[in-house]
Amino acid sequence: MSAYTSLESMDDKLDAQMSLGVRIRAVDVKDVAHRVITRHLLPDIQGSLKRFTGQQLRCPKCNSKYRRIPLRGACYCGNKLTLTVHEAGVSKYLEKAKAIGMTYGVPAYTIQRIALLESAINSLFQSDKVKNSKLDEFL
Repeated sequence: MSAYTSLESMDDKLDAQMSLGVRIRAVDVKDVAHRVITRHLLPDIQGSLKRFTGQQLRCPKCNSKYRRIPLRGACYCGNKLTLTVHEAGVSKYLEKAKAIGMTYGVPAYTIQRIALLESAINSLFQSDKVKNSKLDEFL
């Protein structure tokens, strides 16, 4: 029975790994944080973002899958279609990556990569509608 199987959530596993790195003097915690972010969290976020942009639609009733929305806007059985990848799945590790990066002082390049992914996620999920702006805002 390992600690990886006994801890339930990914947040608990990351916290346990980082606290163990802090307690062991032979471990460079900054390097551990950098590796966790660049080898686990960022690839997961990037993969989820890519999967969201090319996702399928699924019918919960008959479990049919569609690459594109049918012209009628619903499944051929008449039921409403749902997305296969959701916003929460895309951004689930973003806040944890930012917190680990700021807490343990990872390199600036890694912080910038996290910020770029955050801006890509915000651009995808937030409305890009034109807002009424005043001329003073541009000065």
